[in-house]
Amino acid sequence: MLQVISGVRLIRLPSLASGARLVWGALVSMHQMIEGRRAIARMDARMLADIGLSRADAEEEMRRRPWDNKPYTTQ
Repeated sequence: MLQVISGVRLIRLPSLASGARLVWGALVSMHQMIEGRRAIARMDARMLADIGLSRADAEEEMRRRPWDNKPYTTQ
């Protein structure tokens, strides 16, 4: 955001609190990814079939990095 006071242009930077919220949100999201992938790792073949995954699909999902949050697609 750009603000002009007495002919001087000031650029308002995001507050530290909003930056901390963004970082915290990213960390929470990564933790949820890790927990979800651990849950998939504990599933047996029948449970995986119920959600449309094979054991190979599950192993591929488990190898993904926590920050890799793109939706899973079957090929």
